[in-house]
Amino acid sequence: MARTMSLRQRFEAFLQSLTTYESIDQLLDGRDVQGKRRADYLFLGRSIIVEQKTLEDDPAYKIDEFMRKLCEERGIIVGGKVSVQQVFAGQPDGEALNRELHYKLTNALDNIFSSADKQTRDTKEIFGIPDAAGILVILNEGAATLDPYDISHKVAQMFLKKKENGEPRYPHNCRALIVSEHHQINAGIPTKIFPIIDIFGSTASQYPHAAEFTAKLQKLWADWNGHPFAELKDVRPEDMRFKKAEP
Repeated sequence: MARTMSLRQRFEAFLQSLTTYESIDQLLDGRDVQGKRRADYLFLGRSIIVEQKTLEDDPAYKIDEFMRKLCEERGIIVGGKVSVQQVFAGQPDGEALNRELHYKLTNALDNIFSSADKQTRDTKEIFGIPDAAGILVILNEGAATLDPYDISHKVAQMFLKKKENGEPRYPHNCRALIVSEHHQINAGIPTKIFPIIDIFGSTASQYPHAAEFTAKLQKLWADWNGHPFAELKDVRPEDMRFKKAEP
């Protein structure tokens, strides 16, 4: 597929090529249901709901803002080329600073996750499909600063959030697929592989067909792009690294 198309455009074209694809916008033909927000697509006889979100803005500027403020407040003088982690290592609360910066870099995902949960919930009500499985797809179009681990960690945190009664705060999407081409996998594998990461929440066990769908989707996406597909089940997480994607 031509690389002149954006990641969002290519992924939408890919989904449209799947045999059970239904566009919710086309089904409703522009008719809004008052007070309801809908997701994007239906699959497998409307047993799967997909809501697609795109990260368009790179939060790199937040690193500069955070570090400039930190250095000013603490009188830190940095000479030469020094990494953020090197600066944090010299502070007594380095781990806390790292967590704070990570939150600032990924906080856009809070709204994305919350909005997607509502859209899937409302789509179930609009179509009368309460047992459909919701899947959130996050396309990293422009946030090159965030590697797949950054996004995955934040998504996992969102899945773990609870209400006061102990129920999941965001129960309507049981899985999330993270798709990025800003980074490629570097784990001693000779081929060039772009990651697509499948994160599942506490409600995932209720929807085994969703796991089958996302597993198949990953293979089909690789084939559609002419990329090799490799299951990394035998690669330990601590051995897997991401590097900036080569042109």
